[in-house]
Amino acid sequence: RGSIGGNDSLSKVPTHPFESWPPERRRRLGWVSAAAALGLGSLLLALGRPLSAPGAPHGLLSFELAADPASLTRVLTAWGEPGRSRAVLMTWLDFPFLAAYGTVLACASLQVRGAARLPGLARGAAWAASAAAFLDIFENCFGLALLAGSPAAPLAALMACCAAVKFSLLPVPLAWSAAGLFLRQPREL
Repeated sequence: RGSIGGNDSLSKVPTHPFESWPPERRRRLGWVSAAAALGLGSLLLALGRPLSAPGAPHGLLSFELAADPASLTRVLTAWGEPGRSRAVLMTWLDFPFLAAYGTVLACASLQVRGAARLPGLARGAAWAASAAAFLDIFENCFGLALLAGSPAAPLAALMACCAAVKFSLLPVPLAWSAAGLFLRQPREL
């Protein structure tokens, strides 16, 4: 059976769709998604280096978190037209990247040692990964609209809100997956 079991206090967390997949299939999907996330993430990092500028010290992240029109204008002015074009390309490339990182983090959360003993934590971490990727879709749509010249209010605030919540959710599956490296396997009786 593909679903994880257990009896922790968070076991009322709804079943994640990947739980219906057999563990071996989930593991393969996780590895393929990890390779895609690493490849796309490396490409995005390389493409993003030129976007770091005095008005945008954190590159694309400065844009994503520019919650008000003044901050957004500062970032876009620092980039100029070439930077804006680069940001559009990076945002389009972020769509497959978010699918890859959301999938690998959800799969890892369900596969990690301890998932069977603490299914609520495993499911919660998998849902956090999926929710982060889902918010990233909206963040990207708002960002593309802003890069195309749409008025900053309220899109900048909506984009920054999606980004902030996404970045607050991502540590959950990362920490759970890392903790799995230290959890002991249950002893066979």
